[in-house]
Amino acid sequence: MPIYQHIKTLNESDIYIWKIEEPATFFLNEVSWEERQINWLDTIHPAKRLEYLASRFLIFHIAGILDSHLYKNEAGKIYLKSKQQHISISHSSNFTAVALSKKTIGFDLQCYSEKIFRVAQRFLSRHESAALKSFETIQSLSCAWTVKEAVYKAYGQKGIHFDKQIAIDVIAPKDGIQKTNARLINNQIETHYEIYSQIHSDFCWSLAQEV
Repeated sequence: MPIYQHIKTLNESDIYIWKIEEPATFFLNEVSWEERQINWLDTIHPAKRLEYLASRFLIFHIAGILDSHLYKNEAGKIYLKSKQQHISISHSSNFTAVALSKKTIGFDLQCYSEKIFRVAQRFLSRHESAALKSFETIQSLSCAWTVKEAVYKAYGQKGIHFDKQIAIDVIAPKDGIQKTNARLINNQIETHYEIYSQIHSDFCWSLAQEV
């Protein structure tokens, strides 16, 4: 299928979302894969294989960038080797997404799952949890998770506690793209982010841009 959603030039960032309806063979035939990648793909779970293939196809489809042009740091943050751009990738269920920007970014997409109610206390601070009580829904909790995950991806370092070190303004579900703010505190240094979020019927997403 074509791009499911394209959010264009959102404060110098572009977001591309693809709904995966194709088999792995489609993506294998659409991109030139190196032999080492094919060998590695044969060793991983079919669902993870499909996510990987779809995300790399999407990057190639929108920007002509091959997987060999990407690298990860020790925290798993993805960088472009030769482009003056920043990139962030997300997968959830049958969706994959890529964000490209001139700014330092992190992007996360999350399909809704009842599991979010069981794990909310692990990533929300007491203040955030109390503020969400009045409109605690699967959408609001999932969106709060994507904000924290997006900030973490933008920061790109290990060892961050979501409940204690990432603080966000509470997001109430509503139509359209919402804008809020967040900050990450590490070693007494605060890094600030502008947050853009959107809630859909099946999923939500958040983009964090370092200020």
